[in-house]
Amino acid sequence: MAQKYKPQHRRLVFIDQEISSGSYPNCSQLSEGWEVSPKTIQRDIDYLRDELEAPIEYSPLHRGYYYRERTWRLPAIQLSEGDLFFISVAENVLEQYENTPLQATLRAIFDKIRQALPEKVSVPAELLSPRISVRAVPSRMINPDVWASVVTALRKNLRLNVEFRAAGYTSFVRRVIDPYHLFAYSGEWYLIAADKKRDEPRLYALSRIKSATGFEEHFEMPKDFDAKTYLRGAFGIFRGEKSAMVRLRFDADQAPYILERTWMQGQHIKRLRSGEVILSFQTSHLYEVERWVLSWGEGVKVLGPKELLQSVRSTLLKAARKYR
Repeated sequence: MAQKYKPQHRRLVFIDQEISSGSYPNCSQLSEGWEVSPKTIQRDIDYLRDELEAPIEYSPLHRGYYYRERTWRLPAIQLSEGDLFFISVAENVLEQYENTPLQATLRAIFDKIRQALPEKVSVPAELLSPRISVRAVPSRMINPDVWASVVTALRKNLRLNVEFRAAGYTSFVRRVIDPYHLFAYSGEWYLIAADKKRDEPRLYALSRIKSATGFEEHFEMPKDFDAKTYLRGAFGIFRGEKSAMVRLRFDADQAPYILERTWMQGQHIKRLRSGEVILSFQTSHLYEVERWVLSWGEGVKVLGPKELLQSVRSTLLKAARKYR
């Protein structure tokens, strides 16, 4: 069956494979199945020889092409200068995965990319040290064995026996869980998993999992589970059963910072004549909202709900006592 149009690079890969096989292919043979003329294949061969310095020779005896250097191979990937720049930037992004096995895995992948490049490729010095960096949020340590077990279980839908410590506790407990989804948030990796002792999936911080051993027992992922839907309505990652309308009034000097971001899906911002702004949004949990509000200091006042207002007031009064 004839193949439809393919980019030139795919033809070059095909030509390289045929020549390196030692079958002495010619232009007519190589053009078959590609819907291109032998002249197009000849131009491809000229490009390989003249631009990529492939050691291609024509054998009158075999009426076909061969490699003068039998070990020569077309580089597996071709990257532009722009591609190399963004790869260099991406390596800096790895800093946010410090203390996790993912960092070592991704660095190994970047090493493979480098090895696949031609030996004679020239890289401008500025690409090796780009003026772009990532200052990562401090991340928590994760046991490499736990990471490996969790990733394998996610890939194969296997149940896990985990030993973990919940936030605020010092003792470890065991649970048999079905891992659904793994995601990173603010320097921590969280696993959404079903626990038979609970009605719905819960969050497990990987840094608090002491051990995770896999079973050969498979589980079926619920067809209606969706990670985005599960986390919807949460200001951060904490979820609750009741929804609350949060209303915050920010001072005029803080207003520009509030206006330049989307802090919560479905948020509403009202500008006041005084220059102040009122930020409103629905959330299912107030714990992370309170911590965020406190980070603005005197630049914000809680208008509602009453529960959040009282909690913030109590925290500020307790803090003020320490500085009397």
